[in-house]
Formats: sequence, structure tokens, C-alpha cells
Amino acid sequence: MAHLPSERLLSFLGTVLFGDIGPLTVYRNMNGKLVAFQKTWPKHTATPFQIAQRQLVTDAAEAWQELTPDMRAQWETATQRGSLRMTGYNLFVHHQLEHDDDAIRTVQRQTQTHLIPP
Repeated sequence: MAHLPSERLLSFLGTVLFGDIGPLTVYRNMNGKLVAFQKTWPKHTATPFQIAQRQLVTDAAEAWQELTPDMRAQWETATQRGSLRMTGYNLFVHHQLEHDDDAIRTVQRQTQTHLIPP
């Protein structure tokens, strides 16, 4: 069960801790309130399919890191100009996982950006 700890409880020298801290998982909710709950562990080991899916996402994240800052900026610009409810990183990962070049070319055309080669 989640609870809202005191702001002072988990702050140290002006910073607030978040993530897994001891037996707790701590984060800030959308209203900026600190939320903590007892850390949970999976009951079953990952299946081969889950491991493969996780590797695909890892590979996509690594491909994002290999882009130049200008290329990353193009992906961010495309999502902003297109009023997409995602970041450039999210759009890039989606493209890496789905390989839907036609959709990305449509985004390019509508946002006047250069994301993938013609």
C-alpha cells in the first residue's frame, strides 16, 4: 500500500531521493507529492519471449544514444511540430520496434523534418 511520506523524511542536503531505497520504492506523483511503497519482486522468472522483447527495447535505446545531437533534435522537433503526445525518443523507439517507414515519412512530410533517409 502506497503512502505519502514526509517531504523532510527522504530529503538530504536539499535533494530528494527517488527510486528503490532499501525496502521502499519512492517517486513523485503528477501532483509533485512524494509516494513510497514497499518494493515488490516478480513471482516468476522472465519467459524467453519477455527476455527477447526487453532486448529489442534495449537495442532501440542504444540506437538512440548513437544518434548525433542534431539527429535527436530532429526527432524531438518532429513530435513538437506534429503535436504528438510523445517525445522524440518515444517516436524513435516506436520506429525501431515497428519499422513503419511509411508512418515516419508521413510525420517527416507533415513536420518538414528529416528523420529517415528517403
